[in-house]
Amino acid sequence: MVLLAVIAIVCAVLSLLQYGWTGELSKAEPVLLRASLNDQLRLFARDFNNEIREACVSLVPGTNEVDSAGPDALSDRYTQWASSHDRKLFLRIAMASAKKEGLALYGIDAAGRTDATAWPAEWEELRAAMVNRLNGSGRPPNVRPESNLIELPIFASSGSEAGWLIYELNTEYLRSAVLPRFVSEYLSPQGAKYDVSVSPGTDTRVIFSTLGNGASVTEKADATTGLLPLGLGTAGRAYS
Repeated sequence: MVLLAVIAIVCAVLSLLQYGWTGELSKAEPVLLRASLNDQLRLFARDFNNEIREACVSLVPGTNEVDSAGPDALSDRYTQWASSHDRKLFLRIAMASAKKEGLALYGIDAAGRTDATAWPAEWEELRAAMVNRLNGSGRPPNVRPESNLIELPIFASSGSEAGWLIYELNTEYLRSAVLPRFVSEYLSPQGAKYDVSVSPGTDTRVIFSTLGNGASVTEKADATTGLLPLGLGTAGRAYS
């Protein structure tokens, strides 16, 4: 009888401990999930940024290339670039080159040919900033956070800007191909799934959403991150 009583007491104590442990685990679980989500989102942003940045940087011709070939240096680079990158990532790629008569713009077509082209009206603010920079009266040009433009400088042998490469990201391609791939790889591990939306900068527009109806998850987000904060000012949103 004494042995049975001891066993009963031990069982009761173990039940109480188990109850307490279960309660602590249930409290800790949301914290652990949020920490895991932040880690996943950090990797998402890092690798997304690196992929877009690599696609841009690999197109920038060096100083010697520009000195010897002028705008055609972009054509040479593009031929190499197109063999390992998807052209659909960008709607337009162009080189802004300093000339005596002003800042000329050279576009490149799908075949890799460069030709002088008119400045698009929606690029006027960026053109003005570049002209001011070349005249020594402005800061390095930058695009608005909600813009889908990216610009990278081309330097002369003196170290100053001789021009810029301008890339117009294809928002539709990001929505249909790039972002779904990254969401699947980084935010759906082991069957876990998160609702995700991406908006450009502080703009309320949604360029990507897993909800299927273009809805934003910003207000209920458990984690947020910035994407390409120095070029394309998009902000990613994810919540479980």
